[in-house]
Amino acid sequence: MYLIKNDGDAVMVLQEIRASASAKTSLSEENVCVLGNLSMQNKLGAEDNDRRVLRLPSPVGDCNNCCAYVYSENALLRRVVVFRVKGRIFELELRQNSESRPLSSVIEAQTFFVRSLMRGGEQKIIPVN
Repeated sequence: MYLIKNDGDAVMVLQEIRASASAKTSLSEENVCVLGNLSMQNKLGAEDNDRRVLRLPSPVGDCNNCCAYVYSENALLRRVVVFRVKGRIFELELRQNSESRPLSSVIEAQTFFVRSLMRGGEQKIIPVN
């Protein structure tokens, strides 16, 4: 799912991280920041790309089930929050589309959206498989 800021300066992308059947059990017991590290490694890919880690995965405030990291891609910032909702693992990536607007201007919206999903708002947004 994509959420686009009204002026187009930022986009939030919500996606579920789906594990293989063999990894599902072990990942369900992992600390969410371990999952954040896996997500980050997946995003960074090969070493010869234009992506650079700016902040390693760390807990978001007082939230035990969410972890955030920041990287840059082609000089634009990306902030990813990895979190759990009812045993499912998700990431919400906030993408800066313009250097003219600081990413900090929309981080609060990203955090609010994650917390609303964790409080039960996912019933309206995330389809049940």
